[in-house]
Amino acid sequence: MDKSVIILISISIAGLILLAGHHYIFSIYELTYNHPPLKLFADGQSTLTIEAIPVNSLGMKAPLRDANTTFVIVEGIELVEVILNDFKSGVIKIKAKNSPGKVIIKGSSAFSMLPSSFEITIEPNYANLFQ
Repeated sequence: MDKSVIILISISIAGLILLAGHHYIFSIYELTYNHPPLKLFADGQSTLTIEAIPVNSLGMKAPLRDANTTFVIVEGIELVEVILNDFKSGVIKIKAKNSPGKVIIKGSSAFSMLPSSFEITIEPNYANLFQ
């Protein structure tokens, strides 16, 4: 074979590998949410972090990509204090105030068809009652 044909075939194969890598590794197919159990205590110190993780077609976290997720507190805004609400990285961190109740947070992104809803229970802190 001629040297120019080998170079052309090598460039074509490298281009196909790069295209497949972008399609399967770097493209976001869905979002998953990483969070601990959705329970807080009404002590003014309990915190909860919900993080949106972009997932590629291989089921792994998509490298070099941001989740761009908007979190909105639909119910119970008076029960929590928002410490961090970062749209770009898809993270919300809340801290419970001193009142028990229920908080509902909805997370939506361009990478998900419907918003995800999180119901957080804020339970009374019985340990503080007996001090």
